[in-house]
Amino acid sequence: MVIGLRPPAIRAALMASVFLAGFAVRRDPVLGNALLASLPLVLLGDSFQWSQAGFQLSYLVVASIILVAPPCHRFIAPWLQGDPFLPRVLYSRGQAMGRVAKEKVGGLAVVSFSAWMGSLPLMWGHFGLVTPVAVLASLVLVPVVFVILGLAMIGLLGGVVWEPLEVGLNRANGALTSMAHGMARGFAALPGSHFEVAKARWWG
Repeated sequence: MVIGLRPPAIRAALMASVFLAGFAVRRDPVLGNALLASLPLVLLGDSFQWSQAGFQLSYLVVASIILVAPPCHRFIAPWLQGDPFLPRVLYSRGQAMGRVAKEKVGGLAVVSFSAWMGSLPLMWGHFGLVTPVAVLASLVLVPVVFVILGLAMIGLLGGVVWEPLEVGLNRANGALTSMAHGMARGFAALPGSHFEVAKARWWG
């Protein structure tokens, strides 16, 4: 409602709501079920979304993360877990922090690669673009976006308590958003970051 009921926000809110509803009814939520359950709800609201690139990307990318990320993570897991013969209680603080950092970065890289794999056919078919730099850019930009979303939520709550707090947080968030936009442009300007190819004719 705050941003005007835009279709991408409605899709994300429905997916999250269906997923989190599993906790309310004491059932283990399954991301794939939430994805498929939100699909008819979104199309009931606006069936024309079916032919829009944003709609297709939203669902295909999430589906790709669900299907591709687990086997990819299992493949790289041995490189992330450290020495299997060294008990965790014997790790130094530096070793423990390094292991956690490797796991976080590795997990983010797996999700970024899976999302890129899901978006690849649609980016090719709709826009005639292949963007390998997206995997690298996501490693940097996804954490920044989480901070932006977190500050936005804190700003909304802060405005209830003290209006200048909300204003200050929103200004900081605006600067952070501008920085993220500049970083995205920088990644796009890297040599070999993207390739223009002929649009796929099979996509109507």
